[in-house]
Amino acid sequence: MDVYTKTTAVAAALASLREEFKGATVERRHDYGATIHGRKQAAVFIRLLDKRLIISGLYPERLQGRSSGAKTVRITVDPNREPAAIAREIVRRVLPDYLPELVKAQERVIQDRQAADSRRIAAERFNAHPLIHTYGTTGELLLEIPGPGYFNLRFRLSDDGATVFLDSTGTLPAEVFLAMADAAHEVTR
Repeated sequence: MDVYTKTTAVAAALASLREEFKGATVERRHDYGATIHGRKQAAVFIRLLDKRLIISGLYPERLQGRSSGAKTVRITVDPNREPAAIAREIVRRVLPDYLPELVKAQERVIQDRQAADSRRIAAERFNAHPLIHTYGTTGELLLEIPGPGYFNLRFRLSDDGATVFLDSTGTLPAEVFLAMADAAHEVTR
């Protein structure tokens, strides 16, 4: 059995059943499987394993696997079933769990992107300060106060850039820390 041909027929049947898969495309994945790509990143992977078709919902690449928190939605069906029957099984057994999980996964991607943007903006603010520098490759920053009795302090920013974690001794609001750095800069000019 050619999985790609079967998947193409399933995709056509699925498009007639669900709006998310109208105009779907099919992508060959090696010799053993194919992916049906629908709208709004909805995707279903079909592969042949041990004389069964394994059908699973796919998530955006950044969230593949259980570590992302996305629930794996997977069923098996007899590969000899008609494409329309397989499509109905996808609608009945995969999509009710998969589509809500896909929306959550997409929201996590947006949240991750926003958090990364917040971290980048906060890091730019801190790196622009004359007494603050990047420390190594760990993402930590270093406040260096020159002068007699030279002082330095390693710290890192919270994910949202609003809090400073100090050498495992405590935390400060980022604005308070920057005000302290500004005061130290004024004194050491």
